[in-house]
Amino acid sequence: MAGYNCRALVLLLWPVIITLVVGVVVDANSTNYSWNQLLQISDIDFQQIFLPNYLNDLINVERKNSSNNSDFIDRKCGQDLRYILNQMIHERKLWATKIFNSWSQSLVPSGFISGTITDYGDYDQCLSIDKIKSSPIIPEYCLLEFEWPMPTKQPFVNNHNVNHRTNGIIPSNVDDRIIVNKTIYTHLANESSIFYYSSIIRGICLPNSCTKPNELWHNNIEIFGFKLRQISCNRKPEWPLKPNTVQLIAIFMIGLFISITFAAGLYDFLAVHKNGHSFERLLLCFSPLRNFRSFIQVKRSSSTKDDNNDLSFIHGLRFWSNVWVITAHTFVYEDWNSYKNIFAANEKLKSPIIQSLMQFINPVDVFIFIGGFLASYTTTTTTMKLIHNGERKRFIVISYIGLRYLRFTPQLIFYILLSFVLPLNGIWLNGPTWTKRMQQIQMKCTKTWWHSLIYMQNLIDPKNMCGTHTWYLAVDMQLRLLSILPLWFLTRNSTKQGLIWIKILVLASIVITSLHVFIYRLPPGLILTSLSDFDGFNSISTSVNGFGRFFQIYFKPWSHSIIYFIGFWYGCTRIDQKHNPWSRIKTICALVAIVFGYLFCTFDTLPWFYGRPYDRFWSAILYPLNRTIFATILIILFELCIKNSHSIITRFLRWPLFRLFSKLTFSVYLTHLLIVNTLISSRRSLLDLQWLSTLSLIFTNTIYSYVFGFIFTILIDSPFINILLFIRKP
Repeated sequence: MAGYNCRALVLLLWPVIITLVVGVVVDANSTNYSWNQLLQISDIDFQQIFLPNYLNDLINVERKNSSNNSDFIDRKCGQDLRYILNQMIHERKLWATKIFNSWSQSLVPSGFISGTITDYGDYDQCLSIDKIKSSPIIPEYCLLEFEWPMPTKQPFVNNHNVNHRTNGIIPSNVDDRIIVNKTIYTHLANESSIFYYSSIIRGICLPNSCTKPNELWHNNIEIFGFKLRQISCNRKPEWPLKPNTVQLIAIFMIGLFISITFAAGLYDFLAVHKNGHSFERLLLCFSPLRNFRSFIQVKRSSSTKDDNNDLSFIHGLRFWSNVWVITAHTFVYEDWNSYKNIFAANEKLKSPIIQSLMQFINPVDVFIFIGGFLASYTTTTTTMKLIHNGERKRFIVISYIGLRYLRFTPQLIFYILLSFVLPLNGIWLNGPTWTKRMQQIQMKCTKTWWHSLIYMQNLIDPKNMCGTHTWYLAVDMQLRLLSILPLWFLTRNSTKQGLIWIKILVLASIVITSLHVFIYRLPPGLILTSLSDFDGFNSISTSVNGFGRFFQIYFKPWSHSIIYFIGFWYGCTRIDQKHNPWSRIKTICALVAIVFGYLFCTFDTLPWFYGRPYDRFWSAILYPLNRTIFATILIILFELCIKNSHSIITRFLRWPLFRLFSKLTFSVYLTHLLIVNTLISSRRSLLDLQWLSTLSLIFTNTIYSYVFGFIFTILIDSPFINILLFIRKP
């Protein structure tokens, strides 16, 4: 009876139970989740959202155009791409979505009309995918470089200028309506001169099966007339590192030197009583503690109103010249694809302030003038002191050249070694252009390192120079060799003959420079808007056809010997001059002469600034004249600082802090490009040329360069200077 009652109760409650279950299910399915629409997005919509709009064109171009119907990609690459697409679109897998979400999403990015032609995609997201355990694909980050569809450079091949109009891009009837009815085509045609020095750069993420050298960039890929010039792929370096033979040698030599330095510093710290033996003194040459103590010791000037020999203002000139060099190189070593809105950057080249700041030839020539001045001044004053003390010391050529060689070469060797090791830092420092730039640096140093050791890198294959800025060291050594003859007369109390030889060298420098410019139809100076003059200077540019015309004269010693030997002459004549303070009128006239002279040296090329073809006669006159006037400016500045020792300019340049920074001059100049290249190569975003961003970039490069230069001075530069002193006075 009880069982019957239970069955009857179940039958009665069954409709109620069904109703409740259905209600619960319906209620669960009708819950209003915030992401309901996102969760229910269709495969087609999902594909349109995450896939780049040029993917189909890129992969199927070869199939469309090929006569033998061969695929653009091989079978394994195609299988991997289809597998990734399936996992992303149908399965919505995170790792697969990350791969295509790392691509530049459009061939025409935001800001394209303003000249933003580079889109790196997401470098870090692409290379982080292999860390996801569920990913069966090993990705690589690649840069696609598309070439603009451009005709031959117009209208002047020898000095193509960004202000030149490019003919043959659009129909003439369209071009004629450029002012009345401006279109996107006429707008881009107006800016097209800059396209000779830039490319369409797109960052993409591919499986490693698609990145073999023979799979991608040997095919004739073209999308809407944009030809794929190059594709470069790389993976993020992983531990353990795999250095090549050259890098192993560099690591060993640097490690050995650092070990000696560490041992010397430890001994210096622990040894209370030092015996002064030769071995101990030699070991202490490497001590970073001793070198730091020596570095921070700044001798205060003992100058008075009658002091005619205080040249401490040179420290300030060295410091500001070095900052000027770093400022110019901050932008010179960038390629045009590094900038956002390159059309606006192109306009900034016409700014007088930019034209003045980017005159990177001037600060280096300040170093050359100082070098010539000190070479004659210090050598002759030392000889005169010896004669006054009754001693006769001969001018030893081997010592004069050998000490200079030993002063530069060990540090230069370490710079080359660091250039070889720098690419290995990609495990910590990396970016979209890291591999490409580091490969170029390593290739050049591997090819031409020995040119630097004989100081001929500016004359032998200068396009592949290991450190383009080291041309200055080669020129300095070459000019020092030329100065032997006049110094031989000056140190033998034959001042008249010495001065005659100096004048002959100055005149010969002017004549040779003029002839070189005239014969090869070179530019009259540095013209920023004539970008063809700078071809080959940037380390990763692939759009150049040869070495820039400006550097054909700029790297040669005779183009700088004008300034060097004028400074050399001034150093000789400065010795016998008496201290006669300048009057206020004379000081004002000197300042006016400096200002107007510098304005001439900066803007004497203005007639060619907007694309006028070079005239070989004017170029042959203006270039040596420019350098002569610049040397004259420096003489006036030197006289102003010496004769008016208490003027604001002199006291500013003699500031003790500048004396401290001046000790870093050589190290900072030598190594600052390691910093500049590292910061450029590890950057993920494009450069914004707003003034605040520009100043921030300059400040960052300068600070990092001086910090690294300080470390290089304490660990590398100071030990070798100490060894030279030890050799001279054991």
